[in-house]
Amino acid sequence: MVFLDILPRAFRLPFLVLMEPLLPPIGSALCLCIGVLLVRGVWLNRDKWLREMGGGAYAHALRRGACGVFLIGTVVIHIYLSKGTLLLGPPANPLTTILSTSVLAAIGVPWILDVVVRMTGGFVLVVLSLATMRSTVCTFGVDYMLLVYLYYPEESDLQSHDIYSVIRHPAYFGAVLFALGGFLFRLSIYSVVLVLIVFAGLKYHVTMEESELIERFGESYREYMSEVPGLYVRPKDLRVFMRFLTSLGENHDPAASE
Repeated sequence: MVFLDILPRAFRLPFLVLMEPLLPPIGSALCLCIGVLLVRGVWLNRDKWLREMGGGAYAHALRRGACGVFLIGTVVIHIYLSKGTLLLGPPANPLTTILSTSVLAAIGVPWILDVVVRMTGGFVLVVLSLATMRSTVCTFGVDYMLLVYLYYPEESDLQSHDIYSVIRHPAYFGAVLFALGGFLFRLSIYSVVLVLIVFAGLKYHVTMEESELIERFGESYREYMSEVPGLYVRPKDLRVFMRFLTSLGENHDPAASE
């Protein structure tokens, strides 16, 4: 992606200069699509790989899935990079500079206030993101994150931790928070577009994953989906969510806090 971003600055060809403002979202979208397709294959090819590879199917799926997650992660990191201050000098197209500029700076907010607001907001969301991912791993274990339940369903049960009473996918919510941290960190038009690209990819993956869960758990999971959001926490549920971040591995009755 960064290679695409700096290509017009390296060669200054008229076509590349004209295309430069579009290259960051194009590069992010392509990388995200490849990553999502790799992860999608872990789900769609499960039965085929189990038949062909037997016990080696999970290891094969894990390698493929890890590559996909890595690519998706690079798209999220791409949000944090300023497209106006990359290597090889300033942008070749003035529109790239405009799209890279903080919205606060563009409307005349003093630079020091602009920086403080963006850095503070981005830092808070990054901390919440990392805390969410840490709590997810500590509460449900590494096997949960590595999709062991997908290839060994007989060894897994429907989770009943109270965090699932407020959000269906806490790990993916952590990724959303990290992407939003990049949005606040840059607060530019590019950051808005790239966050939307990441969210669209996550939404697609969640839809695919939940088709498997519906197949396993039936109508009860459909009802659960209608009652609990997938990628955000409702304001009324913030207390349960914050307790999840601080009480690692513990479970509480959500009704007890009402």
